[in-house]
Amino acid sequence: GLQTWLAIIAMHPVLGSSPMLVTFLSDKTPDHLFRMRVAFEKQVDEFSRLRTDVDLPLEDQEKLAASRDRLRKVLHSLHRLRKIFDEQAFRLEQQARDMAEVDLILQGLEVREVFGEKTFDEMSNSAQAVSKQSERYVQLQRNAINERIHVLMELLAAHNELCDRVEKGIFAEYQKALSKSLNISKIKMKSVIRGSGPDNVSTLAQREVAQCGEADALGRRCAFALHCVRSESSLAEKYLQSLPAILLAYASEESQYHSKVTDIEYVRSNRWKYFINLSFAADVEDLASVSN
Repeated sequence: GLQTWLAIIAMHPVLGSSPMLVTFLSDKTPDHLFRMRVAFEKQVDEFSRLRTDVDLPLEDQEKLAASRDRLRKVLHSLHRLRKIFDEQAFRLEQQARDMAEVDLILQGLEVREVFGEKTFDEMSNSAQAVSKQSERYVQLQRNAINERIHVLMELLAAHNELCDRVEKGIFAEYQKALSKSLNISKIKMKSVIRGSGPDNVSTLAQREVAQCGEADALGRRCAFALHCVRSESSLAEKYLQSLPAILLAYASEESQYHSKVTDIEYVRSNRWKYFINLSFAADVEDLASVSN
């Protein structure tokens, strides 16, 4: 799971080329943590490195909200799928244990003393085969299916957490700064209309300029954050395209498992029919000999 997640991070269009990530994944020296700390302790975040002349496009907040809602619903669906697959794996594990127990019982001395040494050998072998197939399928499902779905869930959960941080953090601060700036402007306008002293109006004007500057700075940071959200939303939707392949692999493995188990059950059924018919014929012969 961790290797898969790191592979996804390495494929990220921005993080994948980050010197910090490259160093983290490739540095094999024993003191790599210390080396990374020294090399990157003064590194500032991406927004701080952004030039002031770079224009940040206005993001369509309705589209971002719709994308977030869509991905949240997909995350909920993946939770349900993961729960179903986990419960199925648990049932198959129980079946594997049950079949192993059946084999143990049929190989037991108590049964063999009554029915003979080889009476239940075929059924015992079938139970062993079903148990092994169930164990193999559970392991395969967890590694190839459930784990990959879990990675997608982690990706969507991280995206949802990012949206929450932006909404409750910088976006809320920006809205608060705009509201405060608007209130100062209203107070200044009322002071001018009422004919307040020039000192009071001048003070309000200075506060308005300072507040507008703060709002502009927060607005630029907010625009950058929304741009990051849009990029991460596109990336999350891109990785979600792997879900059909995951479910197709699940369907294929499910079909193969049931086919193999059916073959085992078919062979066991035919052999047991043969055994029962043979026993019945022997009983008929015994009855005939007694009658004679």
